[in-house]
Amino acid sequence: MEKTINAVTPFTATRYRCPTCRKTGSSRAQMQAHADTCIHNPATKACATCGANVQHRLPTEGGFTIEHGCAKGAREVGKTLNLNCPSWQPKAEV
Repeated sequence: MEKTINAVTPFTATRYRCPTCRKTGSSRAQMQAHADTCIHNPATKACATCGANVQHRLPTEGGFTIEHGCAKGAREVGKTLNLNCPSWQPKAEV
């Protein structure tokens, strides 16, 4: 039997995951930096976790698109999400 020269070998890789979203990475420092500013983390007071974040259905050719905006006027419809927003309020429990 001939020996394979380029045999594959198993190994274990460590991945880090953001506790508030599904993003993962191999660098602990980079993932911690992401987690500290993640828009899904209520501590960042971002639009994604705000009770004033509202959906708007906007017509497009052949249908519609959904854009988000702020009911308090802190962000225009379709604009970049804010972090540490002074108008942020917790979402109502359902």
